[in-house]
Amino acid sequence: MRGQTFELQHHLKYCSPLGSILRSMRRVRGKAHGVPIGIGSIRRLENAGIKSLSQLVQLTEEELREIGIRARVAKEIRSYVRRRLQ
Repeated sequence: MRGQTFELQHHLKYCSPLGSILRSMRRVRGKAHGVPIGIGSIRRLENAGIKSLSQLVQLTEEELREIGIRARVAKEIRSYVRRRLQ
């Protein structure tokens, strides 16, 4: 039961419209292929008013960096979003 509690806490961290996107990025890309996308990235995007994939698609890497997303993470996000929409 303790293990299930920790698993639930982990899932609750990603309760966000963008949570499923960033969780999917972590699953697809993995740590070996790039920098991990964390909860901080979700919070920065939400604070900037980004709540959907369609809004995320419109952002450039530079705009993501202006929001406070690290350069490598911004590149990973842009790459993933482009592939997902093809």
